[in-house]
Amino acid sequence: MNNVIQLNKPSTKPAVPVYSDAASIYFPVALQDVHVNGRAVDGYRAVVREDSGEILGIHGNGYKLVPNREVFPAFEDALSRSELNLSGMTVADAVSHGGAKTARTYRFPEHRCFIDKGDSADLQLRVVNSYDGSMAFSCLVGGFRLLCSNGMVIGQSFAQSYGRHTRGLDISGMIIKMENALLLYLDQSSQWRRWAGREIGHEDASRVFSKIPGMNERLHKKLMAYWHKERQMLGPTLWALYNAATYWSTHEDVRRSSSGNRQAIVLQREQRVRSMINGPAFSKLAA
Repeated sequence: MNNVIQLNKPSTKPAVPVYSDAASIYFPVALQDVHVNGRAVDGYRAVVREDSGEILGIHGNGYKLVPNREVFPAFEDALSRSELNLSGMTVADAVSHGGAKTARTYRFPEHRCFIDKGDSADLQLRVVNSYDGSMAFSCLVGGFRLLCSNGMVIGQSFAQSYGRHTRGLDISGMIIKMENALLLYLDQSSQWRRWAGREIGHEDASRVFSKIPGMNERLHKKLMAYWHKERQMLGPTLWALYNAATYWSTHEDVRRSSSGNRQAIVLQREQRVRSMINGPAFSKLAA
C-alpha cells in the first residue's frame, strides 16, 4: 500500500499564483551609509526599510542585499518547473522584527503521507529570508500535521539549504538543492510511521525533553503535560513524544510584548526540537 499521495499527472501543471498578501513581504529596502555624529562610518552600511525608515540590520561592506522580491519569486519559478504537484497548494506569509525576518510557508496537499490511526501530514516547505543577518536565506523541508495543525520538524541537517547574503550568493543554486525535497519527505514519513509503533515509557520522555537546549523546570513540566495529552490520543509512543514537542513549538503562546515576532520565535523553537531529534537520547529510542 502506498502511504503517500503523489499525483504527478501528465496534465498541464498549474502556475504558481500571485498572492494577494504579497505586499506585506515586498516592502522596499535599500542599503544606506551609517552615520555617527554626522560622519559616515567606513566599512558599514544599514539595511533600511524605505516605507517606514526603520533600520533592519547593519552589515559590513561584503554584505549583498537580497530583497524578498528577488528571493520568493525565484523560488516560486523553481516550484513551477519542479516535479511537485502544486494542485491545492497554499501559501502563508509571516514577518517579524519590523520586517527584518520573513518566512513564506508552502503546503502541498497532493503530497500527503498517512501515518497511523487516521493521522496524516502534508509536505511543507518554508522559505526564510532576513535583513538583520540572524538567518541566512534558507529553505526548510518539513510537514504539516492535519490532526492538530502542528508544524512537523525534520531532523536531518540536509533538510536545510542555506545561502549567505554575500556577493557569492547564488539563489538558483540554493533552490536546486531543494529538488530532492519530496524524496526526503518520503523517507521522513517512513520514520514517522515507525515512531508510531515504538512504545516508550514516561521516564524516556522526560529524559529526551531534558536534552532540549535551554531547558528549564517550567518548560520541562509543560512538555511532560503535552506528552501526557498526546499519549492518551496516540498511545505511549515515540510519535506521541515527537508531537508533544512540535505542539509546543507550533502552538505555545508568546509574551504579548513579543507577539509581533511570533514567527521568529516559532523558528527558534523548531530549531530546538530539531536538536532534540538529532540528540542521542531521542536517537537511541528511534533506533
